[in-house]
Amino acid sequence: MVKFKKYSETVEFHSPKNQFKKTKINLEIREDPLTGFRSIINEYLVNKRGLLYPDTDYEYLDYIGDRSKKFCFMCDHRLEKMTPYYPEDFLEQGRLKYQDAVLFPNLYPLSKFHAVIRLTSDHFKKLGEINSKMVFNGLKLAFDFLKKSFDYDKRYNYPTINANFMFPSGASATHPHFQIMNFLVPSTFHQLLLDRSKEYYEKYGSCYFIDLIKKEKELNKRYIGEIGDGVWISAYSPMGRNEVQIIWPKKENFFHFTEKDIKDLSEGLEKLFIYFHSKKISTYNFSLLSGPLNEKAPYFRCIMKIVNRQNVVKHHRTDDYFLQKILKNELSEITPEDLAKEIREIF
Repeated sequence: MVKFKKYSETVEFHSPKNQFKKTKINLEIREDPLTGFRSIINEYLVNKRGLLYPDTDYEYLDYIGDRSKKFCFMCDHRLEKMTPYYPEDFLEQGRLKYQDAVLFPNLYPLSKFHAVIRLTSDHFKKLGEINSKMVFNGLKLAFDFLKKSFDYDKRYNYPTINANFMFPSGASATHPHFQIMNFLVPSTFHQLLLDRSKEYYEKYGSCYFIDLIKKEKELNKRYIGEIGDGVWISAYSPMGRNEVQIIWPKKENFFHFTEKDIKDLSEGLEKLFIYFHSKKISTYNFSLLSGPLNEKAPYFRCIMKIVNRQNVVKHHRTDDYFLQKILKNELSEITPEDLAKEIREIF
């Protein structure tokens, strides 16, 4: 069943940071129970946090926000002239709109159905200023687009809703936005989740994600809380800095989401963004993954993964290098248990 594997080791050396006294550093190599993804926990890295993850330079962030407004294609007075729109046979109106949010095709698509969703007419928002209303408006358009894309071409069964917030996360635009993609074949990681969870179901006769929730609640180390049907947990073996995952135990795919579910998720994300902002964090990535749309998948449940990236500073240093990009091992300076404890106070 669900097993939390880890391997421990101790490093010893005489450190110039401690007058060359002998220093012992404990390491944990953790393994994700489903995918086998490995990450390294080194709490001693808290002493290097200022170099690895310097606090956001808010003066520079304000400068970037003001400068980028001069040529932003998502701002109201440019959006109609500078963004593409879909053919009439797919979307009669070309773009989708809901209150302040607008959905339009990605100019550089990675799938037949790859759209950008502008969350708000406001060009620049810090992470702590992204509220649940903005998130809800964007997610509502994402789910509407998903249904329309599936109705238009039922071969596309693997949707994912994503976000890059600020340029160190990979965003090319400062204006707050999401991206939705409906794939003909799943992404590599999505495929891995589907395959491994199906193997687990066939072996044990139960859904891994439900078993994981049950186990995490029993242990109460990484369990954060619940909002509606969504269960919030810090990842045992994180794929990125401060990884939080949300699992919906009653929802196999996106078609099972209701407007209340979207509202609950939006409120939870606002709380999480407030937490990140309190830590002087200014970036994030997330991906929300669905089971196949064209079949029942009792082995799978919808899951969202959220990670932080390098903060906005002058000459920022990317936090992805060979350990992550090539070896596919992640690095963490905080234990998932401590992360859950801190976020739990807000919940």
